[in-house]
Amino acid sequence: MGVGGVLGDRDVGGVAEDVIEDVVGFPLGRHDDLRALLGDGPAGLTLEQPLAPQQVIIAGERAGDVSEHEYLAKTGMRRYGVDDLERVLDGLRGPVYVHIDLDVLEPAVFGATCYPEPNGAQPQRLVDLVSQVDDIIGAAITEHAPSSDDVNPGEAETIRLLGAALMR
Repeated sequence: MGVGGVLGDRDVGGVAEDVIEDVVGFPLGRHDDLRALLGDGPAGLTLEQPLAPQQVIIAGERAGDVSEHEYLAKTGMRRYGVDDLERVLDGLRGPVYVHIDLDVLEPAVFGATCYPEPNGAQPQRLVDLVSQVDDIIGAAITEHAPSSDDVNPGEAETIRLLGAALMR
């Protein structure tokens, strides 16, 4: 993972832009917020010092419309699909902000997400990958959307393990 960037509904929040070396996002959804982080958005919604595309890594990409993919390709940011997820670690240096949209996971195993997309990563694979990221200064885990108050114990354990990997 890299930069403390974000994707989907990624949000760097209070993390100072000048502190972030890399942002890693495990989405994928609409990228209006990512565009704002890169300085491409309405006045007042963009950072005073936008992130450079080289600071953002998208991992687990497998959805999105043509215009979204064209925009991301044009930026030159690093993007990896589920098959080459581990490449996120190549050249990654901190400090790092990690944003995880849980819809990066395979919905047959982790289905309580807002935008389930087939052929996602297996939960343990993502936990193992996040465990290898050093110098994490901030993180978000988003897109958990159970349909009732009865949370799936396996999904709850995945979130717990991801949280532990981020906090180590």
